[in-house]
Amino acid sequence: MHMPFTLQKRPTTKTNRYIYYCQFRDSHGKRMTAVSTGKTTKAEAYKWAQERYESEAVV
Repeated sequence: MHMPFTLQKRPTTKTNRYIYYCQFRDSHGKRMTAVSTGKTTKAEAYKWAQERYESEAVV
């Protein structure tokens, strides 16, 4: 079984700054379009994604 989402760290235009993006999986297990979490730490991004997944607010 796959994780219901994947986190990716992407650089911003500012030097040494990153924003985490999240890719959820659809009902067939395929990855959907990545969305910005707006978070700069992995722990915050994971919490954001978990809350979205549990509330079924996946876009």
